[in-house]
Amino acid sequence: MLTVAHGVAGQKSTSITTISGQVFEAKILAIDTELDLAVLYVTTDPASKLDIEPIKFAKAVAGSTVYFVAYQDSLQVIQPAKIKRTLSIKTQDIYLETRVTRPGIEVDAKVVVGNSGGPLINNNGEIVGIIWSTSRTFKNRSWATRIEAANELLSRVSATNPSTQSPQVVACVG
Repeated sequence: MLTVAHGVAGQKSTSITTISGQVFEAKILAIDTELDLAVLYVTTDPASKLDIEPIKFAKAVAGSTVYFVAYQDSLQVIQPAKIKRTLSIKTQDIYLETRVTRPGIEVDAKVVVGNSGGPLINNNGEIVGIIWSTSRTFKNRSWATRIEAANELLSRVSATNPSTQSPQVVACVG
């Protein structure tokens, strides 16, 4: 599973909860503090009972409609959004120690605290980005990391965790 690093960094234990309320232990396989991305692996035996499908990645296209998926007050929210533009975003790493540049997406979407890590999904069901922040300057404007930035992180996971062989980002569908 792919999420934001600032949501899981430093945690002693991590779990995921499905839409149906099932809770599964997860192991953090990799974190990139500059891109603010993390890869999780469901480690418990009940994971085999998850109904999951691999997710495809696609490039973000300026002007296109996407859908932002998040949780607010324990409810799943699917909100339409518009990609304003793709750009390189100058920001800081998740610890606010180093200036970094992220491959980003500027999105017309209202994001609230706790929504970070939600995917931006295009009309074909492909992930184009991962939301990580709301704009401090513009109302209803948010920032996402372009999904192609995750490819290097997923390659590192595959190289350092032979048991994952060829990791695929998945989504729960049940």
